Amino acid sequence: MLRLSLIFVGVALFATEIAAQSFSCPIGRNPSCLGYGDKVVSGDAQCFDSFACDFSGFICKSKFNEAVNEYEELRKKFNTLVEVANSCSADLSAISASLGSEQQRAAGLQDDIDRLKRCVQNATSIEDAQSCR
Repeated sequence: MLRLSLIFVGVALFATEIAAQSFSCPIGRNPSCLGYGDKVVSGDAQCFDSFACDFSGFICKSKFNEAVNEYEELRKKFNTLVEVANSCSADLSAISASLGSEQQRAAGLQDDIDRLKRCVQNATSIEDAQSCR
């Protein structure tokens, strides 16, 4: 019986030695044991109320700040594009109005040219042609 007890103790010590040898930490790190429910967080971690966020979880403050900054940049770019589009639209309206009046003027001049051509073609003398206006 003593022999069996010694064998059991020997196996237990050997198993403990093997288990202890399988635990390792990188050089410069200290091992630590955590109890049930213990958490490892950085020194500047902030605690949250468990109901502070929706049921999909929460986001770290730095990630939230990054998202807010990216949103603000996109909002500024969007507003700039809206201003450019509005400016282009105003320019287009002005050009369109100007083009409309120039087209009317050109049509009037073409009518004058056509009238003068008919007058000259129907003239029977040089005096008739010179009187075309």
